Amino acid sequence: MVQHPLVAALVFFLMSKFVQSEIGQQLVPENMRTWVPLIAAVLVTSLWARVQGGKADEAVNKLVGKPCPDFNFTVNGEKKTLKGLIEEKKKPVLIDMYRNFCPACGPAADEIDRLAGDSKYKGQAEFLLLNLGPEKDVEEFKKKRNLPGNATHGAIEMNKSVASDFGLMYIPHKVLVDKNGTVVNNFSFGKPLEASLDELLANGGVRKIEEKKTDAVKGAEEEKEEEKEEDTKASDKKKD
Repeated sequence: MVQHPLVAALVFFLMSKFVQSEIGQQLVPENMRTWVPLIAAVLVTSLWARVQGGKADEAVNKLVGKPCPDFNFTVNGEKKTLKGLIEEKKKPVLIDMYRNFCPACGPAADEIDRLAGDSKYKGQAEFLLLNLGPEKDVEEFKKKRNLPGNATHGAIEMNKSVASDFGLMYIPHKVLVDKNGTVVNNFSFGKPLEASLDELLANGGVRKIEEKKTDAVKGAEEEKEEEKEEDTKASDKKKD
């Protein structure tokens, strides 16, 4: 989540030390000693982002259609679990994980709170705004954004398991879970948030399972279409 800048800073520091060393001065031309640390930092960071991004995409996609990993979170000092919330409410849950310092997290939280206050979702779905920092950050964020408080707002107990389970690399990170606790969307929605939620609710709050047709079934359907076309042609010839 904030690893890329740290990697860049570390590479820049190490390469700066290297070009100043006796070996570095022998290998690196003087007019390039300022640029080498910067170029190395950019290249290594780019490679790191690609590798880590691939891992995140894999984790994100693997979770869709699977039971949502359980985790602990705190709301006004009260300890809760996602599994407990789903079992109690028996409704879909839209989760937004954020941090106070994230520029994109503010508008995203505004949208979640707006949806939570929309009359068409009242009693139909649960909305969770979960801060990945300490619990005191929750109130600071609410005041800063002037949130009405329609969504349930708390702090998640962040750990390596949560990060790896959800493929958490970038924030805000949204997760849509159906009323049975199955992940519908994880980070990537492919359509507007509201449309994803409406589609889920239209299906009774349960994830829609797309049927995957086998090659045999596809072949049989193609044969039927060809037979229909031949029958239509034969019928047209008789009319002529």
